Amino acid sequence: MRYLLALMLILSLLVGCVSNRKPAEVLNVNEEVTQCGNMINGGRVLQGSNDKYYYQIYDQQSNTLILMEYSGEDTKPIINGTGFCYFFLDGWVYCAYGPKLAFTRVNVTTGEEDLLLDETCLEAIAYNGKVYFTTTPDSKLYSMDLDGENINQVGNYSLVSNLMVSDGKLYCYMLNEGIYSFNTDGSLDLEFSSDGIQIFYILNDAAYYLHSDGRQLYMYPLRLENAKPILIDDRYIYDLNVRNNELIYIALTAESQAKTFSYNIESGEILCLSNHGYDGIFIANNMIFEYVSNHGIYCIEKDVSFSGSEVTMEK
Repeated sequence: MRYLLALMLILSLLVGCVSNRKPAEVLNVNEEVTQCGNMINGGRVLQGSNDKYYYQIYDQQSNTLILMEYSGEDTKPIINGTGFCYFFLDGWVYCAYGPKLAFTRVNVTTGEEDLLLDETCLEAIAYNGKVYFTTTPDSKLYSMDLDGENINQVGNYSLVSNLMVSDGKLYCYMLNEGIYSFNTDGSLDLEFSSDGIQIFYILNDAAYYLHSDGRQLYMYPLRLENAKPILIDDRYIYDLNVRNNELIYIALTAESQAKTFSYNIESGEILCLSNHGYDGIFIANNMIFEYVSNHGIYCIEKDVSFSGSEVTMEK
């Protein structure tokens, strides 16, 4: 599963990288993109309300992950024993929790825990007052109320992944078929047929995606007749996220060294943001975080301090 790849140690060499890019300001938050992108890249950092973030550290003594809250200069533990973090909504963190990594929501103010589903979700996203999620082993799609009530299967679809929302519309990818959009009655419309999509985003009526053949970055116009995929970056890319009009990704250079890049979908400009690329990219409050296995979580653009300038994880 691609979101589990972010938990694996990826050896990256530090190399020089010249960039004249200024640190990003905190702009209006695109909560839809943050929610849908979270499990794509491992579910380690989660955007909360206002200036709050939620992130995980490893506790060696209990051999569990602790969900922490960061606000300004203060950090505090929220819950011990979490797995993946799916999304934040109305004071609740929706996450995998406990030995079974059951789908649970935790109130960040009171600590109240609500078991929503006694099993693990592969992906989950809030959309139109509901939670849409997929489960093992066949990635079927379900919906439930935000409090876990009224669980229903959506259609008879299998091998569903990449749940995302763009311009108020829910999208998904079905293995060996393509990208679909959801109608209000639960039916699907095929937007783009492709059998090799790994990660995708819908921005400005175009699909931006990584293809399994070489993990290269492509763009496909969805509303243009007789359109063909357009190659954007031919390097091997193993992580992809989005912030406003930018695609943020980690790519291997010609020297087989990993770096973090941005692609501006309006200007077509590609910039190097960081002279390293690690195990996962996360966008929270319009800032870029990178996860480093067995080490920490870093903000690569802004001086956001969790513990010093980083979240130090137990080795």
